[in-house]
Amino acid sequence: MTFETTASGPAPTDQFRPWPSGEGEMARRVRAHDWSVTPLGPTQTWPASLRTVVDLLLASGFPAVALWGPELIQIYNDAARPLMGGKHPAALGQSTSDCWPEIAPVNEPIYARVRAGETLTFEDKHYRIVRDGAPEDAWFTLTYSPLRDESGVVAGVFVNVFETTAQILAARRRDAAEAALREAEARQSFLLRLADATRPLADPSAIQRAAARLLREHLRAGRALYTEIEGDEAVINHDDCDGLPSIAGRHPLSAFGEATARRFREGGTLVMTDLDSTPHLSPADRAGFAAIGMRAGIGVGLVKDGRWVAAFGVHSAAPRDWTPAEVALVEETAERTWAAVERARAEAATHESEARFRALGTATANVIYSMSPDWSELRRMHGRNFLADTGAPRRDWLDAYVPPEDQPAVTAAISAAIRNKAVFALEHRVIRADGSLGWTYSRAVPMLDDRGEVVEWFGAASDVTARHEAEAATRESEDRFRTFA
Repeated sequence: MTFETTASGPAPTDQFRPWPSGEGEMARRVRAHDWSVTPLGPTQTWPASLRTVVDLLLASGFPAVALWGPELIQIYNDAARPLMGGKHPAALGQSTSDCWPEIAPVNEPIYARVRAGETLTFEDKHYRIVRDGAPEDAWFTLTYSPLRDESGVVAGVFVNVFETTAQILAARRRDAAEAALREAEARQSFLLRLADATRPLADPSAIQRAAARLLREHLRAGRALYTEIEGDEAVINHDDCDGLPSIAGRHPLSAFGEATARRFREGGTLVMTDLDSTPHLSPADRAGFAAIGMRAGIGVGLVKDGRWVAAFGVHSAAPRDWTPAEVALVEETAERTWAAVERARAEAATHESEARFRALGTATANVIYSMSPDWSELRRMHGRNFLADTGAPRRDWLDAYVPPEDQPAVTAAISAAIRNKAVFALEHRVIRADGSLGWTYSRAVPMLDDRGEVVEWFGAASDVTARHEAEAATRESEDRFRTFA
């Protein structure tokens, strides 16, 4: 038996042969589909060119779609079925514009060019599609080529399509991870430079100046500044500028603008990408920022113990989309600058206290000392030092200065003072600077914090050796007198 085909379809002898052949899902669906309700009509009427395309399509192991006729009716193979998502199986026999209306405006000019005879290839082309009920971003590498009928006229479009969404997203995740790593390294490098620059500085104003300069240069901004809040004024000791005017000096808090000041009082961060489109600003606020040349910026309010104490700002002369990493870096710099400034002030206060402590020790005949709350460590000692300088660690002061046989009485008196948070007062023997034993009268008072806890003991020790020796001599003389009497 022979089978013949004609331009209008299969020969009568082919009427009972199943077509298309094959056991794949899409071959079965093409055979079972009611094509008579589509513009293509029953398969028996399909031209040989279309039947040949379908045979090749269904036999291919690569995802492919044939779009035939003026309506570009879809026929796709097993490999392309997963690309259809929830549109399968209804997509079979649909026009591509009805099946994919969301991307029809993108595809129409492509189809027009292919119908004119062009073959077009796109690599990792982005589409915003809806295939499972919700919009999603998808990427495909595609080739669109013309399909011709028996007369040589372009009657359809053949699409080889490979989805690359997974690869694109994986590459983006990899790129994002690498970018995050670079950001983290850059952030750490900056914070190390900030620490190195501010650590040796003892002047709070110099610390503020160094932090502002480093941050402005790192972010390539127009201005950076650290502001301290003193009463109703904002004090800017120094700002670092590039292309924007300096605003160093004392300003009323109203210069921040009501909404900004309120945000800073809450310890919040204000991010402004464009002065003209920032919603919370009043006309007066906008005018104030415009007057200092600021179109975008990041401001961080610092609140300590419930009080607004400082703010750190970075300004740009042009609109700027600040990244989350940049915002976080300004916040971190603000905190570290405040800590460095407070550290410098605390050290200055300590140095001043030490100087006064030494002056007091120099001016008195006593030894002035301070002890840790539990007396485990001698913190400071100045004055006419009649005690032995053993070089022992300060935590070993008891062994260094008190004879072993007298230590139980001294520790008992200390324990009682600690327990009662009361004055320590005791006259006891000590090891003197020349190694001999002497006597001292030691008195220390507890320094309490706001909760009533001891934070330090402050005391003075007097050398009463001469008195003890005189008293001993007097007793000895009286004993001799009684002996001879």
